[in-house]
Amino acid sequence: LLDCADPYTYTFHADQSKGVGNTYSWDFGDGAGSTRSGETVTYTFKSAGAKKVVLTATNGNCSSQDTYWMQVSDEDPVMNASASSACHGDSVTLSLGNVKIPQFYSTLTWNDGAGHTLVTKQTGSQVPVAKFAYAANGSYTPSVHITFLNGCAKDVTGPAITVHGPTASFTTSTDEVCQGNVVTFTDQSIPNPAGAAITRWVWSYGDKQADTTATGSSVHTYVDNGTFRSRLTVTDANGCSDETSTTSNVLIVNPSKP
Repeated sequence: LLDCADPYTYTFHADQSKGVGNTYSWDFGDGAGSTRSGETVTYTFKSAGAKKVVLTATNGNCSSQDTYWMQVSDEDPVMNASASSACHGDSVTLSLGNVKIPQFYSTLTWNDGAGHTLVTKQTGSQVPVAKFAYAANGSYTPSVHITFLNGCAKDVTGPAITVHGPTASFTTSTDEVCQGNVVTFTDQSIPNPAGAAITRWVWSYGDKQADTTATGSSVHTYVDNGTFRSRLTVTDANGCSDETSTTSNVLIVNPSKP
C-alpha cells in the first residue's frame, strides 16, 4: 500500500523473481487498462474487493507466472450508540456501522468519552462492540481507534450521549433522638434534567424498616435504641434512580428515659 489516505493505490515489486534480463508484465484483473509493464509498478484499483494480480516474467522464449490474491478495502465505518440519552449507571452499547469487510479489522480501542477505554480484537465475521456504564451526569462523545490488517488506522467519533438522573439527598429533623420518638425525613434531592420531576421515594431507616412515598417527606418512629444509617432512593419521571451513600445520615437513638 502506497498511502493509507488512498486505499486504492498500491506499489508492486517483482524483485523476488529470479533470472537476468527478465521483462515483466502485470495484469491487475481490473478490466480494460489494468495492465502494466516493469519490475516496479504503481497501480490504482478502480474499486474495492478481492483482486487477482498476475505477474508474468519473460526471458526470451521462456515465461513464468505468479498469481497473488489481495483485498482492496476502503472502510469508512460510522459509530452507533444504543442510546443517545441514558440514566446514570445505565450501560450504553457502542458499535460500528457501514462495515464492508469485518475480517479486515484488527484491533479496536474504544473510549466512552468519560476517560474509560476498552480494547477489543476482531474475530469471526462480526466486528466486536463495546459496552460502557456512565456513572455521572453529563454529555459524553465516545470514539474508537481502529487498526486494520494492512497496517492503516482510522479514528471514528460517535454521537454525543447525554447522561442524566437525580442526585439523592435528604435531611432529618434531628441526628439524635430518644427511643420511641418520631423523626421527620425531608427530601433534598436534585433532579436532572430540571424538568424531570421526582415521582418516587423509598426510605430505608436502617432498622430493617422502609417506606415508599409519593411525596418528598416521611416520618418514622424508632422503637429500638442504637445507631442507624438511613438511606433514600429516588426515581424521576424518566425512570432514572439514585441512592444516597450508606456512610451518610447516621442517626443515634438513645434509650428512653425511665
